[in-house]
Amino acid sequence: MSIDLGNAPVGTPPTPTEQTQLRTSFGLGAADTVEFGGFVPPTGTTAEIDTLFSGSLAVPDAIYFDREEKKQWQAITSSTRQLISAPVSDGTCYYIDGRDGNDSTGAINNQSLPFKTITAAFGQFEVDAPTANTITFYLAPSLYDEVNVMAGLTIAAVKNVTIVCTAGVIFGSTSAGTIFDNSTGVCQFSGILGSPAIFTTNISPLYVGAALDADEDMSVFEVGSVKVSAAYDNLIGITSGRAKISVRAVNCAAGTQTGYSIVSASGGSSVIVSANSTTSGGVYGQTALRLNGASHGIISDTTANRFTWAKLVDASSILVVKSCSQSVPTFPPATVNCITADVATTNVFTQGTSGAVQGVDANVTVDSTFGSLVVGALAINLPIRG
Repeated sequence: MSIDLGNAPVGTPPTPTEQTQLRTSFGLGAADTVEFGGFVPPTGTTAEIDTLFSGSLAVPDAIYFDREEKKQWQAITSSTRQLISAPVSDGTCYYIDGRDGNDSTGAINNQSLPFKTITAAFGQFEVDAPTANTITFYLAPSLYDEVNVMAGLTIAAVKNVTIVCTAGVIFGSTSAGTIFDNSTGVCQFSGILGSPAIFTTNISPLYVGAALDADEDMSVFEVGSVKVSAAYDNLIGITSGRAKISVRAVNCAAGTQTGYSIVSASGGSSVIVSANSTTSGGVYGQTALRLNGASHGIISDTTANRFTWAKLVDASSILVVKSCSQSVPTFPPATVNCITADVATTNVFTQGTSGAVQGVDANVTVDSTFGSLVVGALAINLPIRG
């Protein structure tokens, strides 16, 4: 009598030999895993899924998820499909492409119909008057030479607006004005993300206006390389609320006015500033952080080359300097104070400074102990986190 072992039932648990046979049958290796109990559709970018269907490579009845537009498609055949779920969004999106966009055909929540200019996208936002309170503007790689892009915006006072920049976004204004002017409070500005570059012929501030200050929230500004080539007051001006600003590198060309600052905080605002590298041109006197109007500021992890860390305009503002360094060339000889003040102040605290640090001017008294008393004062007087 013979037994056909080829069709023998699999034991529980299967023997090592049976495990190998099962893996071989499914085309699996010893390290591969199989997961049951839920289905995750294949995902891809909009372009990848379009290519899949245009090349007749889709599997009939399979579901594909577009992670950019947040759509689900079901394949009818290898080249045709039907939409089975609309885009999912917790707010409203406007897409802007300075190279290939079209202001005449730009549409809300449609990445395939981007606007060409930021100004037109904000103008359509005013027309659409969406009910969502979260508004996001996505900028594709391009040079954006625009100012006052929010001019005429009247319906956004309670809207939370965020600017998201992909790699390759450049702001390079050739006109006077402010690129994102929120000085009259036209919206709740959440910040600028993605570290856009700011250079070429740049003669305009990036942002002026209030920052967020509700439910432990603050505005976030991520800035890449900055080339300042003309005279204007500051790159980012925070007039109230709380903001966290990081800048990779700033280079002030010769001729930039001495009063220029990367960040200016006023109106009792609270800011955290980190500028990895700052370099002044032929005229010294530029400042990483300027405080005015009983504002609070922390400047940290900043390397200044012929640049002043901070300037206090009034005696009520409070400054904390953490882990910063400054270098000034020995030739030609120059004196660049690391901290300056227009009035006498004792509200300056430092910790972990290094490098060839120059002095502070006669109005500044520095507390460098940063002991328990100062830490306590920081917790009370600087209600910012980060």
